[in-house]
Amino acid sequence: MTIQDFMVLSRREILKHLGELGQQDIEVSETEVVKANDRLMHGFILRRSNSDTGVNVYVDELFERHESGEKMEEIMAELISRCIYSISCPVPTVLTEGDFEFSRVRDRLTVSLLDTCLNKSFIGSRPYIDAGNGLVLVAYVNSERTTACEWRAPVTDSLAGIIGRDGETILAAALENTMEIEPPSLFNLSDVVLSDYSADLLREPEHLRKDCLCVLTNRARYLGAAVIMYPGIAESICRIVNGGYYAIPSSVHEFIIVPDSMEFERGYLRNLLIHGNAELSDEDVLSYNLYHYDAVTGTLEIA
Repeated sequence: MTIQDFMVLSRREILKHLGELGQQDIEVSETEVVKANDRLMHGFILRRSNSDTGVNVYVDELFERHESGEKMEEIMAELISRCIYSISCPVPTVLTEGDFEFSRVRDRLTVSLLDTCLNKSFIGSRPYIDAGNGLVLVAYVNSERTTACEWRAPVTDSLAGIIGRDGETILAAALENTMEIEPPSLFNLSDVVLSDYSADLLREPEHLRKDCLCVLTNRARYLGAAVIMYPGIAESICRIVNGGYYAIPSSVHEFIIVPDSMEFERGYLRNLLIHGNAELSDEDVLSYNLYHYDAVTGTLEIA
């Protein structure tokens, strides 16, 4: 069975169960979306006939589970459950271009850090900041978080046109906003309880052991790898750990900071990165590059 065959069967089952639930006003259309790391996602848009907006339900994971031997009946039952939950989430019935005016989305813009080589298709139609070392920052418009369901939309060239600002302006606002709402956190990897050092990172976090592996992320620990691109952060870490350090992109959510004083071999750290990425879902992989901050030159570069 191909993913296309699975989509045909899935749509038939969705429409059947929606009809049995008296939800005949819901239109079900197929969609393919290129996500981060150029992952092509297959799914359905569920939209009520009187609505301009809908919800996406992706099926790639379910298809993979079926290919691994899970029963189709169980797979379809879970798909239907996801669809029923999704259509129960309140979404605006009508969206106009005015809803995406810069003044209305300014405080909901954030950035995410991506690897250029892994995201050639994804960033092809999007404004971005070249962060150097094969990394870029892209912008997102996030939901107002006033409903049970949250969403975020990547800022494409066409969406930037609707927002009414050039990509540079949108990205600058997104980075500034992200720094404000998601301050950096640095803590020892060995700590059981996450301590929030947000307010102290630009100075020196108390009780932070300088001879241990550290985790750099944001307060929410979600898409926190972008923190390393905040102005002054890379330099502050150098001062905190008393020298240079390696930065392992363990996921899109965090970096592992390894002080040079720990004297790990570079090849060992590179293997940690490769094996760690193998355990992640595709969308959580940030990069296959190992980075190093040189205390003498004050630069962060690919190791």
